[in-house]
Amino acid sequence: MPKTPRMNAICERVDGTLRRELLDRILIAGERHLALVLREYVAHYNL
Repeated sequence: MPKTPRMNAICERVDGTLRRELLDRILIAGERHLALVLREYVAHYNL
C-alpha cells in the first residue's frame, strides 16, 4: 500500500486508464499476450 495519498490517486488513475484503453478494447489471450500489450502501451505512451 502506498504511503502517500497522492500516490494512491495516481495508481487509481493509471489503473482506470489501462482498463478503459486496453482491456475494454482488446481481448487478452493469456499472460504472455497481456505482458506484450502492456509493453507496447508503455513504449507508446513513454510511462
